[in-house]
Amino acid sequence: MVYIKYMNHKKGFTLIELLIVMIILGVLAAIGVNGFLASQKKGRDTLRKESLKAMSQALEMYYNDKKQYPLGDGAGSMIGCGTGPAVCTAHTVWKDANTIYMAQFPADPSAAQRYYYVSADGKQYQIYAYLENNQDIQIMTPSVGSTNCGSGIACNYGVSSTNVQP
Repeated sequence: MVYIKYMNHKKGFTLIELLIVMIILGVLAAIGVNGFLASQKKGRDTLRKESLKAMSQALEMYYNDKKQYPLGDGAGSMIGCGTGPAVCTAHTVWKDANTIYMAQFPADPSAAQRYYYVSADGKQYQIYAYLENNQDIQIMTPSVGSTNCGSGIACNYGVSSTNVQP
């Protein structure tokens, strides 16, 4: 009988080959996660912009009825939700005795942040938010000085009545 001696044939992968594959998969996963996180930031920023626009439209309806805007409390909240001098809080109805201005007062999509409202005299208003996507072309620079959109974060986006700049 003739025996043929075979060379050592591998039936598996070497440690180096496995490490290379794991590194490639890790790089691809990191790229995917970064893209996912960026899209989440952009989505929250879009919601913030839409909320401020809706608040602005409601403020204009309020102005048409009352001939003034609701006053701010000096700490970034709006006064005048409900029948008394109540501060408007997230997810409450903004109404007076006869009119509903917003069925649900908006809240920032991030629990650590908030919208900041300013109106000292009722003749004008400004509403601010903090946009997370620092590549957004609508970010105001420099950041608005004394407006705190949560956790010590200075607001960087705003809308206002037509007679004042944000």
